[in-house]
Amino acid sequence: MDCEPKKLYHVHGFDSRNHTDTFFSNKSPFVVDCLKFHMDSLYHKALAQGHIGGQLLLDISCGCVIHQLFSAVDFFQDIIVLKVNDRCIMELKKWISGEPGARDWKHCSSYITEIEKKSDATEVKEQKLKKAIKQILKCDFEKENLTYPVVLKPANCIITTEFLECISIDLDEFVKNLKKCASLLVPGGHLLMLGVIDATFMVVGNDKLHILKMSENEFRDSFLKAGFIIDVCEVQKRDVADGYQLFDYESIIFVAAHKAN
Repeated sequence: MDCEPKKLYHVHGFDSRNHTDTFFSNKSPFVVDCLKFHMDSLYHKALAQGHIGGQLLLDISCGCVIHQLFSAVDFFQDIIVLKVNDRCIMELKKWISGEPGARDWKHCSSYITEIEKKSDATEVKEQKLKKAIKQILKCDFEKENLTYPVVLKPANCIITTEFLECISIDLDEFVKNLKKCASLLVPGGHLLMLGVIDATFMVVGNDKLHILKMSENEFRDSFLKAGFIIDVCEVQKRDVADGYQLFDYESIIFVAAHKAN
């Protein structure tokens, strides 16, 4: 039995560079699960269908990843990114301003243009995303207003990647956090979630992070309890044969849902 205490992402944080290198770089063994499945699902299963878009997209994701936003940038005028720690905010601001040592996301801009069959638009896509990100704000899910003292206007859509499972201790708290996401949306607004099934931990550097273990049915039930109507639910078995010592999920899941009016 694993008795090693696990850290909480929103309390203890982690090395965001190590997180990106391990799970989201173009050389990562997890690239199919953690990057390509995310980008493909968002684009093909939701956004390219034509009924999701608008003025404002909020992104609430674990670490300083932005691969998911390359899939979304053409469908929203403005993007606001919410982060629970200052290091991730710093990393993203470095990328937007093009500072030396900033994370290179060209493999993601290249991949989305491949999906869109626009291979000559890689640099254009990066510049468009940088321009679309209007704010990067600190958030705290313990507060009634997550972004206090900033008050956000209701968003058309939220994208969240492997975040709520990291900050929720149990299913009740997961539902509570889904309801907090719902409170940030306009009536009928969409929540696009990318998560993991039957995971209990993720290792980033020397830190072992808590992940709330959930089945597909528990994901579905949680969305319904939080006042969402599920439009799409896609589950894909783990592509990586090894690496369980780093991330012990069995499947990955994509849920597209909209807030009941």
